[in-house]
Amino acid sequence: TSLIRQNYFISYSNASFSEINLGEIYNNLKSVEVYNIKGKKIKLIDSPPFLLSINDNLSLGFYILKIIQNDNKVIYANLSVLK
Repeated sequence: TSLIRQNYFISYSNASFSEINLGEIYNNLKSVEVYNIKGKKIKLIDSPPFLLSINDNLSLGFYILKIIQNDNKVIYANLSVLK
């Protein structure tokens, strides 16, 4: 089993935290999948920039990120979208 390794957040009310560029955090990204709390995949990013922002119209709440690197290594992370 894989464990959640990182926690990230974006915020609608703080411009400094309005986006996250996962391509700057992880090397050799293949794709990023975003799942809602019910486990439904709601977004797939499969080309640079691997950017998540408030412009993606994500509702307030919690999401699971499945970050897949070019060598097929999978990293899971939490994403919190805050007001």
